[in-house]
Amino acid sequence: MIKKLFNIKYPIIQAPMLGVTTPEMVAKSSNCGIMGSLALGGLSSQQTRELIKKTKSITNKRFSVNLFVDDLNKIKKDQNDYKIMKDFLYNNNNNNNFLPIEVLNKIKLQQDSSNNNNNNFLPEFVDELKLYNYQDQINVILEEGIDIISFTFGIMDKESIAKIKSFNSNSILIGTATCLEEAKILEDYGIDIICAQGIEAGGHRGSFIQGDMNTSIDSLPQIALLPLVTSLLENCKVPIIAAGSITNKTTIDSLISMGVAGVQIGSLFIASNESCAINSWKDAIINSTDTSTSLTRSFSGRWARGIKNQFMENFNNQLSIKIPPYPIQNELTKPLRSISQKDNNNQFTNLWSGQQGYKSKKLPIEQIIKELI
Repeated sequence: MIKKLFNIKYPIIQAPMLGVTTPEMVAKSSNCGIMGSLALGGLSSQQTRELIKKTKSITNKRFSVNLFVDDLNKIKKDQNDYKIMKDFLYNNNNNNNFLPIEVLNKIKLQQDSSNNNNNNFLPEFVDELKLYNYQDQINVILEEGIDIISFTFGIMDKESIAKIKSFNSNSILIGTATCLEEAKILEDYGIDIICAQGIEAGGHRGSFIQGDMNTSIDSLPQIALLPLVTSLLENCKVPIIAAGSITNKTTIDSLISMGVAGVQIGSLFIASNESCAINSWKDAIINSTDTSTSLTRSFSGRWARGIKNQFMENFNNQLSIKIPPYPIQNELTKPLRSISQKDNNNQFTNLWSGQQGYKSKKLPIEQIIKELI
């Protein structure tokens, strides 16, 4: 049971959600007796340290951090695919009304401003994209005394695992699995706990057995939480955490009775006061239904579940264009998502949500947690 491992009152982890989770959300979650988790995936060492320090400044409780452990050296950086997607998204002549002209004009103004400041809007060449590897973040995390580290998008390299364990032998590593094969790989690497991510879960899929070649929906593990948890409990020796559209105490109690060590909850907190999701995202998730979400690679290049919107629909009608892998596509759509979020426009930015995201509420996170315990 993670209550004993983490020294918390309740067997619940607040899911780390990049673009949603704030230091305030993490701190208040930990203060409520669950495990707060800070999303750090893909960030720089400086951003990593700033967020950890901010969280530490508002709680003296233990909290965990989450990393993206995709191998940047193995990412296919195809200049032709990069240029085609960049032109498709932002070149008026090639756009074919993919984006509304008013959105394109705002992006153009942002581009001109960036160029005037000698800070290019998007580089001409894919190799010039500024990407950050998680190995550099680990040094900061250890220096800041964080001893619970979860990760997704793959398996942490053995050198990093050894570094963490040698620095603090009591550190706890949590890996993400979406199928039994992935869970067994994590277990073989000596990972302490496995988070079983059901297909119902919102946000990015943690799948990694196909790597960056996992571009076909048919190659993606799509196992629902219940059979996934059952399989892992029967075949793995390490503790299992369940994640995927968990929204009430009854479900938590049922999963605990099955034998899981705890649960991880994310979408339920997206509309909370402590979330940094834009208001129109919060409205969209509250007004969604159990059929409002879909899996897409359009925003980031990696499969993720979100509420269907105009951007996703437009991409579904452009089957001929090749989507670059994560994080290349993620960088390419960043200007669009940034402008959309500033304008509170939920049609051209990601709206990650699980299949029961509609149960999220605009309330203080303490109140939402209270209903779970």
